[in-house]
Amino acid sequence: CIDYGKINNIPFFCTCGVGVAAGLVGYTGDDVDEAAEKILAARAEARAAKDWARADAIRDQLRDMGLAIEDTAAGSRIKHA
Repeated sequence: CIDYGKINNIPFFCTCGVGVAAGLVGYTGDDVDEAAEKILAARAEARAAKDWARADAIRDQLRDMGLAIEDTAAGSRIKHA
């Protein structure tokens, strides 16, 4: 898998991430990097709206796949848990 920035070069996400994004946020495209951006944006929007259940659901589904969202000063990214 090529380095996809926001997904921190995670081969599993590279093969399954678009499907995950479809299920989590209704993403219909086929670009893995864009799928990761949509997941992170949906979580950020949920957190901004104080919709903790939605933000937690996104985090929990990624965790169930062995992934985590890391919040950094430069922004959020998806990484191995």
